Amino acid sequence: APTDVIPLGTSLACACERMLGQHLSCLPVVAGERLAGIFTATDALGFATLVLEDDERAHRRAPLVSQLMTARPLAQVEPTTTLANAWQLMQVTGVRHLPVLRGDDLVGMLSDRDVLAGQAARLVADAMTTRVSTIDADRPAVEAAGRLLRHRFGALPVLRGRRLRGILTVADFLYWILSRA
Repeated sequence: APTDVIPLGTSLACACERMLGQHLSCLPVVAGERLAGIFTATDALGFATLVLEDDERAHRRAPLVSQLMTARPLAQVEPTTTLANAWQLMQVTGVRHLPVLRGDDLVGMLSDRDVLAGQAARLVADAMTTRVSTIDADRPAVEAAGRLLRHRFGALPVLRGRRLRGILTVADFLYWILSRA
């Protein structure tokens, strides 16, 4: 059977594990030879949000962003980095989002989509997103999940004060789902 599809009835944990292991954002779901649907990372994030909300209501405690985020050292670039070098860094480190820093200041985010859309650009500064939504490390993870879902972001830079402390991605929530399985 192909490894880029999952049979109907596959567990959520198994689907998340397959997506993470193969760096996929979605998996076709099949019933025999028929396509039954598509399971996406956004579907998994929606599930994680519901579980986090239930945990918060039941226990009055929930994980914080700092507990789920990928912490420093992070792959990051400067605005003057060439897009070719940024793309190479993404490939080598296996990430889809790079914080863009000038000194210690977060000045933008560069996603793999920015690189592909900005192929005519030469520098990160010409392709990066400058209006960056961030989240504090001490906020509830459910808040971050909601923001990722509402705005269809793939990642949020995590700050403590004004300093970059990590990044929280949709993949981090898939890992969280696996940790609970």
